[in-house]
Amino acid sequence: MTSLPPSSAPPSPPGHIQVTTALIRDHKARVAQIDKEIQALVDRRNAYMDIINQHAPSIAPIRRLSPDVLALIFRACVESESTVLSPPVLSRTHPAVVASHVCAEWRKLVLGSPTLWTDLVVKVPKRPRPMTSFARVGARGRTVPPEVRDVYMEDMAEWEERMHRLKEMVQVWIGRSASCAVNVAFNCTDTRGDRERGEGTEEEQEGGRSSTTLVLDIVALLTDVSSRWRSANFSITVRHRDSPLRKLLTLPVEQVPNLEKFHLELGLSWGSDMDVIDLVDSDEDIPLTRSKDVIPSVTLFHAPSLRSLKVDNGQRHWANASVPSNWASLTELCLGRLDDHSGDTDTEASDEDAVGSGISNFTVDRVIILLKACPNLVRFGINVNHGVPRVFPLPLPSPISLPSLECMELRGVCLPLGFAASLDLPSLRRISIIWPFGQTKNTEESELVDLLKHFGNGLVDVTMDYACLSQDALTTSLQLIPNVECLRVVNSGRSYFRQVYYNHGLTDEPEEVVQAQLGNAVMQRLTPKWEGERIVVGGGEEELLCPKLRKFGARISMLEFQPQALVEFIAARRNSSLTKFPHLHSSASSPSRLDTVIVAFKTPKRNFDVRKALEDQNVDLEDFELKTSYREVPNELLVRWKDHSWYDPDSVLQDVPGYANVF
Repeated sequence: MTSLPPSSAPPSPPGHIQVTTALIRDHKARVAQIDKEIQALVDRRNAYMDIINQHAPSIAPIRRLSPDVLALIFRACVESESTVLSPPVLSRTHPAVVASHVCAEWRKLVLGSPTLWTDLVVKVPKRPRPMTSFARVGARGRTVPPEVRDVYMEDMAEWEERMHRLKEMVQVWIGRSASCAVNVAFNCTDTRGDRERGEGTEEEQEGGRSSTTLVLDIVALLTDVSSRWRSANFSITVRHRDSPLRKLLTLPVEQVPNLEKFHLELGLSWGSDMDVIDLVDSDEDIPLTRSKDVIPSVTLFHAPSLRSLKVDNGQRHWANASVPSNWASLTELCLGRLDDHSGDTDTEASDEDAVGSGISNFTVDRVIILLKACPNLVRFGINVNHGVPRVFPLPLPSPISLPSLECMELRGVCLPLGFAASLDLPSLRRISIIWPFGQTKNTEESELVDLLKHFGNGLVDVTMDYACLSQDALTTSLQLIPNVECLRVVNSGRSYFRQVYYNHGLTDEPEEVVQAQLGNAVMQRLTPKWEGERIVVGGGEEELLCPKLRKFGARISMLEFQPQALVEFIAARRNSSLTKFPHLHSSASSPSRLDTVIVAFKTPKRNFDVRKALEDQNVDLEDFELKTSYREVPNELLVRWKDHSWYDPDSVLQDVPGYANVF
């Protein structure tokens, strides 16, 4: 081989060609032989792998689990996809359905586990918009294009097909849940309209009757198993007295013997021929605004096993009226839309939305009557849009005792001074107060401060809107909650902006008391001072606020404190000495280690990265949750803002009396 010339050499003698050809032929034969041997080895390897793959699953860890344990795992998968307000809907992506398609053994187990199918979450798709308006236009001499009618009929056919599939899924879920107690969630808007009153085209009238029948079929499936209802969560919009949705609310109480939780969000559309629903019945001699026609009569409020009642009226159609209930048996009562924080520090949800979904004209007297009627409450929440003069003098001669109440949420208008003194709440640990309608008040006059004076020492979870507080009242409020571990502070900004507008000549009514700001001074009071590995906690005004704080959330309307103040607060509260040298800070006023900070700025994002600043200071961020968000503002709006002094928050704050004392 070494004696052969390279391929680029000059032509070789004739004998060389025969030698090279023979050599190539020989080596090709050897390569072919090697390929056969490789293929044989591959075939042998594949045969061995087939045996391995065939038998390996039989000894896999998942195969060693008993069916009961697997069923618990599947149930955990279902629950992990569920939230309080949004459990997994009936669909092919439901965790139980997915698990049933893995293998025959799992399918047998899943189909034989009724508890995996006990959540009946039915969301009725919106019906296509009717053609009534087009028909009316055509009646005035204009012709509706035929293709428009064709599209409508095609959309209706598709909607009906979806409804048929939904009905089949409800039947499947009910069948697979066997005799287990079920949790029903039903979301639907009444489908009846003018087309069922003889208006519109013949096709539309027939479509209206068909849609009502389809909804009735699903409602009938749910009511047929009402004896197994454990919880019912209905979000429905009713348009007419004879709506098929009324059947869900008017079941005889003997048909819901096991109903423990009832959450109702009932909307009455504009033009509805139904009146509002009343809420509280009482023999107290106080003026009430009774509705003339209580329709429907919601019999589910009378369920004998009812323990949790939530009435959420996002459309403000409730009045001061009467729906009798087993009040003394209730452990949870929520009236009006409330934000369920469930112990987290998320500040993204809009409390202003919650405030706008309260119960109109619900008086303080009604709140007192409710609390008297519910001695076993563990959680109480109410969202009151507008208050009227009270009849009961406060404080009450004999405080209302609620020995088990752990959580109280108050939204809307301020409850008056003396309300806190009228309550005996030895177990209260969580409180949430959002009172943006309230006027800004100082420490002596603040209803929020009054509440914290009575209950603040025992609170571990606090949410408060400091828009109704003066600067001194905010500091006092924080001093009154020394044991708080989770603190959320939000600023609705309404009182503050009234002062700004007045200073810019946009309103004739000044704010008598300047609204508090979560400024640098407050952040410094929340920030422990360190000398090496020793905590320096002064006395008097320099006392560390909220020393037990572990979770902190804030939503502020303006840039009230500099981002650097937030960095210093986190760095001090994350100091490694808190875990390395606990004996150096064992006093009651020494801080706990912060593990969560969530801050939402209602301002455009600035060029400051809080996390990077912390990393530059070598702050320990392991197992630490940090979220900062800013309002997204279109560029064109920013350009317009730059033409006004309002673009710079500091230029606005300079016009507010007491601004210099805030920072």
